Amino acid sequence: MDEVLGRLPTDEAKATPGSKRTPIAAVAALVVAAVAGVAALVLGLRPEARPAEPAPPSTSILAPVVVPPTPPPPSAPADVKLSLQTVPTGAEVVEAATGALLGVTPLTLERPPGAPLTLRFELKGYEPLTREVPTSESLRVELPLSKKLPPLKPPKPVKTNKDGVLDPF
Repeated sequence: MDEVLGRLPTDEAKATPGSKRTPIAAVAALVVAAVAGVAALVLGLRPEARPAEPAPPSTSILAPVVVPPTPPPPSAPADVKLSLQTVPTGAEVVEAATGALLGVTPLTLERPPGAPLTLRFELKGYEPLTREVPTSESLRVELPLSKKLPPLKPPKPVKTNKDGVLDPF
């Protein structure tokens, strides 16, 4: 303020004759203008007076995020294939628990995985064969069948002598 007052003319003679203002009035007008400017500046810098601005987008490079693949939704387990073969072929395949005929070899069965399956293989002229087959995975089963032995002939009666002694010859 002192600097502004120092630059103003002090002589009343230098004042223009039509001017009604005095140097004090000019200084007061300058002071009012300066106060109004400072007030406007202070009010303009207050955070609550300014509208909120969105944050500028980040330009930093982020490391890629590895997301593990999502597991497929639980579904019914896939059936397992059981390929059944006998040597010789043509044996009937019977489920031992129920006695149900499943088919004749060579035979392919599709079953849901689970408990083992007990099967009986029967062919005329061959010994029946019972096997437990796992159903946890698909597999091929090949079984040899054994021929039936001919029935044994009854032994010949032993001859005894008249005296009750066995004849060794």
